[in-house]
Amino acid sequence: MSKKIFTIALFVVSIFCYYAAGVSPLSNWWLAFLGYINPILFLLNFVLLIFWSVKMSKQCIFPFLVLLLTFPVFRATYAVGELKPPAKGELSVFSYNVRYFNRKSHVYFDKDYKSEPYYSTKFIDWVSKVDADVKCFQEFYTDDDSRYYNTIKAIDPDSSYYRFRALDTLMVNDSRFGLMMFSKYPIINSGMIDFSQNAMNKAQYADILIHDDTVRVINLHMESTQLGLDKGKGYRKLASLNTWRKMKYTTMSRARQVEEILAIAEGREKVIITGDFNETPYGFVYRELADELNNSFEEAGHGFGFTFNLRGYKFLRIDHQFHSDNIEALSFGAMNNIPYSDHYPIIGKYKVK
Repeated sequence: MSKKIFTIALFVVSIFCYYAAGVSPLSNWWLAFLGYINPILFLLNFVLLIFWSVKMSKQCIFPFLVLLLTFPVFRATYAVGELKPPAKGELSVFSYNVRYFNRKSHVYFDKDYKSEPYYSTKFIDWVSKVDADVKCFQEFYTDDDSRYYNTIKAIDPDSSYYRFRALDTLMVNDSRFGLMMFSKYPIINSGMIDFSQNAMNKAQYADILIHDDTVRVINLHMESTQLGLDKGKGYRKLASLNTWRKMKYTTMSRARQVEEILAIAEGREKVIITGDFNETPYGFVYRELADELNNSFEEAGHGFGFTFNLRGYKFLRIDHQFHSDNIEALSFGAMNNIPYSDHYPIIGKYKVK
């Protein structure tokens, strides 16, 4: 294949894949997968643009048009957000998938276990010292009768935060697991959405009174791809038919879940959505939210902002924050130096207009 034919073919494929990512998986699930290769296509077109420009060939118009039309792919990949000074009365929102604070065999853990879980204790201690106006957790684990895992008490020992729990009680030892929100400001209304019977996948929302404003904060944990990445199975299983069935199911599940999230955000003047989306910036869910709201990473982040802390997959950003137009993102970042979970914590600072 000549370089010219390859350039034109790549132009057609790139444009098709970019717009295919906006098709709901509920309408056509396989088109949704094409969006995940958009950053690769963007990079290839960038290389071709340099190649044809050096040769001073008219062929450079094809990769140039692709980069122009699909520039949102770059914005979602690498942030060059403007540095903004702190604002009076700014609001900080912290979000972290804490993976049940690394409690071994968390659901089936025996209460008679006596030795101190040193790594988990360090983890909980670090989280308790994070200073943020609103703290949102996914895969939150707490046990009121445990010496080490009474995490609600550890994070808020003097009850200085307003709390909203969206936790399911585990049958084995009456400990609890799910979503948790702490707020320095009063919570005047709250609710919860169960995405499925799975205790992990749900959303909670709280209307938080900040001075004279009410901000709805939505904390969510969307459907996982269920590929067993933490067991080192991800790459080896990609060719499996069962893997593709799982990916089809979870992609369609997240498409339904984002509709529910948009429904509870609709009509609210001031909204911040945060959590573990289990979705990269190139999928349908991200695009649906970005059509309605602003992404904090794109507005106020810097660099790549990767949020997945698992060997072989550290190039993924699947934890996000979105906000409405009348909230300004001042800064946003992933704390890539915090090693405790399989996710990195994220924190955004906002000015409520």
